[in-house]
Amino acid sequence: MEKHTFLEIVSIKQKVKKRTTSNQLNSPQAIGEFIQKEIGDLANEVLYVVCVNTKMEVNAVHTVSVGNLNSSIVSPREVFKASILSNSASIFIAHNHHTD
Repeated sequence: MEKHTFLEIVSIKQKVKKRTTSNQLNSPQAIGEFIQKEIGDLANEVLYVVCVNTKMEVNAVHTVSVGNLNSSIVSPREVFKASILSNSASIFIAHNHHTD
């Protein structure tokens, strides 16, 4: 039987930038306001993931995809990667539509 080589993953590290917020995302309105501040006036289409803990406090945000004027390509793997790496309890997915 022929042997083949494989990789054992021994650690995964995120590169993070610390930010602060006082927002607890406990209502649809609070979620909308948080997202609007993050991606409200961007010129390109963007898909954004907000990761929260069990108290609905933001513990991570991730720009999954930056598209062009009218499209953004997204992989499901990229949507869930930030939430898994940050041990999130829930996620919110947001997508903007650029208007002229």
